[in-house]
Amino acid sequence: MIGKLAISLLLVAVVAAKELRCLPGSFECNDGNCIPDRYVCDGMADCMGGEDEVDCSDCPEGYLHCISGDVCLPEHWVCDGYYDCPGGEDEANCTTTSMPGCDEGYYECNGGGCIHNRFRCDSFYDCPSGDDESACTECSAGFHCKEDICIPEYYLCDEFEDCHRGEDEIVCDCQDTDFVCGNGHCIPPDWHCDGYYDCFGGDDEMNCGTSDAPSAYQGERRTRTRAQTSFLLKLAKTNRR
Repeated sequence: MIGKLAISLLLVAVVAAKELRCLPGSFECNDGNCIPDRYVCDGMADCMGGEDEVDCSDCPEGYLHCISGDVCLPEHWVCDGYYDCPGGEDEANCTTTSMPGCDEGYYECNGGGCIHNRFRCDSFYDCPSGDDESACTECSAGFHCKEDICIPEYYLCDEFEDCHRGEDEIVCDCQDTDFVCGNGHCIPPDWHCDGYYDCFGGDDEMNCGTSDAPSAYQGERRTRTRAQTSFLLKLAKTNRR
């Protein structure tokens, strides 16, 4: 009896650990990477295997399903002047008048307009003035910074401090095989001496002998670190609409 109970508790712990691999409000790809929920069924494959764009016939609350394609887009993107559905039906039959106030379960933006509460404090600016991401004591999605803002999960441990106090770069656990940078941050072992500067001071590329990096990347190696590349990727993802 005790043995069965121990096995049951172990299975619960394993399942819980798997469930906590990604932060709340994130989708776990088959390869273990985490992407924001809003990237699921948005018409663009973010997981390597494209599993985030499978079974998109039903959209969660707060989203609109495009008739012209299996795409889910936030309700507040409807009639906003941007064609988000493949067939552009989100901008059809739009009127310029709107009723004051918001329905229950919705947040009213300071500049006008309503967004579903699921988009409040989810690390993405949805209100015109960005007030939906201010004074966030907790996050519906993403990582919570001490200054009460939320940042996407893929901002964590990328050698770039997005929280004002940098706590998004101190929650990174080192594995036994990781290379430890001079500032205490860790990078995967295959990033050591790979021709790219990953540590802030570039010490992962010191005393490496002849680089095995492809010659096509030598220019980028001298001018851009992986952290800088990650930052540019953030901008592309944030503004990709």
